[in-house]
Amino acid sequence: MRKKWQLKKGADTLVVVRRADIFPQEITAVAPRPSAVDFDRWLSDPGSRPVMLELYEAIGGRAPLDLKNANLSELQRSVKPRLQQAFQSRELVGVLIPRTFMTQAPMEAAEEAAQATARAARAAP
Repeated sequence: MRKKWQLKKGADTLVVVRRADIFPQEITAVAPRPSAVDFDRWLSDPGSRPVMLELYEAIGGRAPLDLKNANLSELQRSVKPRLQQAFQSRELVGVLIPRTFMTQAPMEAAEEAAQATARAARAAP
């Protein structure tokens, strides 16, 4: 089963998957590797830190029990290098989903539903 993780990258969303789990249609959409600043931001953000730790464990990192409470410098020494290497070797890849896509999709679905309702109302006797 495909596992994916989501991280904020600016206004966009980076969907991270293992290279083996990427769909063929996503290959052309693979994002550039995250920068060191991205890793620092994600490790320091309370909302992104659990995702980073899950990624670390998913690629074979063995998190000590206290890693979840570790300070940023500890995470930068233990987790960051391994995750950077995983992205460098393409063990992990990210697909960047623009914010406009994320915000337009629900509106498009609502418009389609409204149009279907209007068609059904016109067709009713």
